[in-house]
Amino acid sequence: ATLQCTPTDLVDSAGQVANCTVTINQPAPLGGLSIALTPPPANSRYTTTCGSAISVAAGETSASCSITATANTVPADGDVSATLQLATPDAMADYVLGTPIAATVTVRNDDLPSVGVSCTPNSLVDADSQVAVCTITSDVPAPVGGMTIRLTSPISGPRFSTTCGNSAVIEAGASSTTCTITATPNTVVGDGDVTVSLALATPATGAGYQLGTPNQAALATPLKSIGL
Repeated sequence: ATLQCTPTDLVDSAGQVANCTVTINQPAPLGGLSIALTPPPANSRYTTTCGSAISVAAGETSASCSITATANTVPADGDVSATLQLATPDAMADYVLGTPIAATVTVRNDDLPSVGVSCTPNSLVDADSQVAVCTITSDVPAPVGGMTIRLTSPISGPRFSTTCGNSAVIEAGASSTTCTITATPNTVVGDGDVTVSLALATPATGAGYQLGTPNQAALATPLKSIGL
């Protein structure tokens, strides 16, 4: 008897099923042939119809069971493996083990973390120590190696400075990172107001995150002149 599962990779979405087939090299006898199995351990990430044995019907040469991924939308919940094996047959069994005798099906996470941005406060004046802190936040901690977030940084101008560039890195294990927008102090009368916007840019292919909400932040009340 041999065992094979197809496909060997699933994602945690609806309709993701691996069919596992036990095959013998000649038709099963009258009454069928029971093949002993070692099923995969219970896990919330998948279900299985594979038990401790599977029966090949009389005259048939194969029988199947399945491993089905549990659909979820939990980001960064990792991958799990489900291993099914042919168990050692009883001494009186009417079959022997061939190869392969084991198959592993991996259920992979396909849910991306969501990233948003916000700036606090949302109003500055052109005086000393006027700083808005902009926080880029992921709804789950960043993986090993961190998470690089693409930004559309504010258009530079004489009325403010910023540490927000074209990208920001959320370090491994952290859920956020920050940059700042600082008003340039002056005493120029009638120089008007300016609005500063910071946005999350469209993620690069394979970036490992998706845009959440809010994905743009503006100092909604423009930088106000207080020159006299």
